Formats: sequence, C-alpha cells, structure tokens
Amino acid sequence: MIAFFEDRRAPAGDPAAWLFERHFSLLEVVDRNTLDNTLQQLDSEPAWTVVALEYELGYLLEPHSAPPGWQPDGRALARFWRFRERTEMSAEAADQWLADNAPGHPAGIASWRETIDENAYLVAVDRVKTLISAGDCYQVNFTFPIEFDWFGVPLDLYTRLRQRQPVRYGGFVGDARQGIVSLSPELFVERRGDRLLTRPMKG
Repeated sequence: MIAFFEDRRAPAGDPAAWLFERHFSLLEVVDRNTLDNTLQQLDSEPAWTVVALEYELGYLLEPHSAPPGWQPDGRALARFWRFRERTEMSAEAADQWLADNAPGHPAGIASWRETIDENAYLVAVDRVKTLISAGDCYQVNFTFPIEFDWFGVPLDLYTRLRQRQPVRYGGFVGDARQGIVSLSPELFVERRGDRLLTRPMKG
C-alpha cells in the first residue's frame, strides 16, 4: 500500500509531489463511536496519515443534514491509512517514480453506467427548480454517482488518466490489486501553518 499526491503547477522551488510508504495500519469509521475512537487514536499516535472521506460522513458530523431515516449501515464512511515515511519530490522526480513503478500494462474503464434513470433525473431537477423559485436556495450542486468496470493495475490506470487529463491535482492510494484514483482541477483544502486555502470550481 502506497499513497502518491501531486501538484503539477507547484511554484518553482516547492515540492511537486509527496510519496507515502511503509504502510502500517488502516483505521475505518463506520459510525459515531468509531469516529470518536479513530480521532482519539490519531491524536495520541501521530503518524503520516492519508484520508478518504465519504460524503455521508457529514451526516455523522452534522446529524441535521442527514436525510430522514438515515442510519450508518456498516459501510466505511472514512478511511485513514497510516504510513511511517513521507518523501517530497520535484516534478521531475515524480515523473521518474511513476515511470519506474507503474508496470506499463493496459489499464482503463468500461461499461459506464448512470445510477439513476432519466425520469428520476428530471424529477430531481424539477425539485431543484422549485426550491430555487421558492427562495429556499440560489444554487444546487446536483450530482449522482456513475458506476463502471475497470481493468489493469491501478497505478497504470492513474498514469494513463494523468496523461489524458493533465489537471493540476492528482492522487493515488492503493496497491497492485485495488486503489483510489483522483484527478481534479479543484483543491479541496491546503493548510500551510495557520492558513487554509481552497480552490473549488463552484462558487
């Protein structure tokens, strides 16, 4: 298990990528109790930590935001991978690391499937229009998941998408069998000292 993140427009002289290695534990949050226990453990046992958060984690943090009747169902809402080492890289070193570590086998996605049908989509859009017309909100970010099959080695998939979609931010967490692949022009949040920076696409 490794984690790799990069900023392909990092200012000159700043690190352009970060590699996390020597993975030693994974903490998962499935409900409020495991959230509290995980945060306590992270505070008492510092280490390099890479985090993946599900949207529904917000329902634990702010229960009033949860849909009526929502309850945790045992699915991981947050995962915290712990690593013993972190290495900063230049852009050139990051390119070389990917060239050395991605096997170079074919990788990609297939069988793209929307998770809602056209009728459900139109009903949701009408609901959004009603809310805006009533003055309850002025903007809604309406999205839905898309499912697909993937093949190949996850790091090869990341490398191929990186070539096809040269956005600023990229990240990979995984091994030879599974992984999380992320490429985005958006910056969720960056902390430097006491300063937090975010660069969302939406206003």
